[in-house]
Amino acid sequence: AGIWAEVLGLASVGATDNFFELGGDSILSLQVVGRARRAGLVLTPRQLFEHQTVRGLAAAAKVEAAAVEEIASGEAVLTPIQRWFFDTAMAERHHWNQSVLLAPRQAPDASALQQAVSAVVGHHDALRLRFVERNGAWSQHHAEPSEQDWLWQRSAADEADQLAVSEAAQRSLDLGHGPLLRAVLIDRWDGTQRLLLAVHHLVVDGVSWRILLEDLQTAYAQAAAGEAIALPAKSSAFGRWGGRLQAHAPARAAELPYWRDVLDGPSGFPVARPEGANTVAQLAEHRLRFDAGLTERLVKTAPKAWRTGVEDLLLTALARVLCRHTGDGSALVALEGHGREGLFDDVDLSRTLGWFTSVYPVRLTPEADLEASLKAVKEQLRSVPDRGIGYGVLRYLGSAETQAELAALPWPAVTFNYLGRFEGLTDGAFAQAGESAGRDQNDGSPLGGELVVNGQIVGGVLCLSWLYSAARHDAAVIETLAAAYEAELSALVEHCCDPATPGGLTPSDVPLSGLSQAALDALPVVASEVEDLYPLSPM
Repeated sequence: AGIWAEVLGLASVGATDNFFELGGDSILSLQVVGRARRAGLVLTPRQLFEHQTVRGLAAAAKVEAAAVEEIASGEAVLTPIQRWFFDTAMAERHHWNQSVLLAPRQAPDASALQQAVSAVVGHHDALRLRFVERNGAWSQHHAEPSEQDWLWQRSAADEADQLAVSEAAQRSLDLGHGPLLRAVLIDRWDGTQRLLLAVHHLVVDGVSWRILLEDLQTAYAQAAAGEAIALPAKSSAFGRWGGRLQAHAPARAAELPYWRDVLDGPSGFPVARPEGANTVAQLAEHRLRFDAGLTERLVKTAPKAWRTGVEDLLLTALARVLCRHTGDGSALVALEGHGREGLFDDVDLSRTLGWFTSVYPVRLTPEADLEASLKAVKEQLRSVPDRGIGYGVLRYLGSAETQAELAALPWPAVTFNYLGRFEGLTDGAFAQAGESAGRDQNDGSPLGGELVVNGQIVGGVLCLSWLYSAARHDAAVIETLAAAYEAELSALVEHCCDPATPGGLTPSDVPLSGLSQAALDALPVVASEVEDLYPLSPM
């Protein structure tokens, strides 16, 4: 209960409270698993989905010491998302990063910070990966642990100087020789400091940042206090995951007809100037911020009506506005998931750094009204096998014929990525800074689609970034689409929170019952109070 309260940012949690109704999601479930392991409780993300209360999960958890992983060495199989990266034409692969810019709450101890960064790099095997191209084929292997200069110390005379330092750091990563993480402590003209962390995307993702920042805070606090640095136990090595997925690929072959059907139909997004470039140099962004009240209702109240997740609500609104915009009856959207699915009982990824992201297509077909659309989109998302991980496995690790067939099919023009809640990650010695961290990617790098929508909750507020190429799209069109989305999501949340909305079940909530949506809606009981339904036995 204490771990749940900590992860969800609540004062307390009751034994029968539901994790997802309290605002939990699949990414936060990974944090629960990681923190539970530190407390000697062994469980999996899948168990958290199966046992959604503290009482239920406590009965499923095991109490034992987690196995300690050895230091990874040798070659590691590339994951599907890494193979996508190397299959994509790109001018400067070394400059394709993720980064954060932090503001120390007080002047940091540079020596302690150097120790902390070195300890984090030494602890997480993925940060020692190196990438080599031979005859057009890329591979990755682990370098031996070493004492590189992970931390730069620089001075900046003004904002422009700070940005120049950040840009130089962003370009300083080296796929073949390292480092893949660069930390820069910047002494600013006003007497304050900034800490930039730039990590190549090949070895980090949204979940990894949560682990990395938490470990950096822990290691720095210990070093600054003169203590030996002791980070929480490692989970399974990143290198194991690619190998297990490769061996698992034949088991996913039966999914091919499913993905074939998903990709059969409209997939485009209107482009004003098809001749325009679609690269980072032309990147434009429109930001949408919802107020704290709507965000809280979205996370804590609205999902209760129809047993949905936050992502179901976000995607229902997106599907409705996209279909109105394109005139099509369905919207083909590429979704990004955390990719750390519980496929193998002997693999624990709760504290593993790496690029696990799974990208997969979904076809969303909304109905005429809000409520029917939410039910339909929820069911369409629930029908995706194992949160879509099989698509990447087949596309990049399947048989040659399967890979060729999927490569030839159309890909969604719109990408959506909900990163969940970024709360409490910088509560210790560092806060998040507001200035630019420099360009994460080289100007010639391709954008992820015609429209990329990224969402996350920061400071209790839902923020959505609408990214597009200004050379191909008019800003007014994207802004109008975003405004329509804001109205659609607001209406959806209000409807779900309205006391007059009955709420209830959809077929995926009670799969054994075999009842259709119409039959569930006609149940002569208060559906929101039903825990499960079963068919009668023959007798």
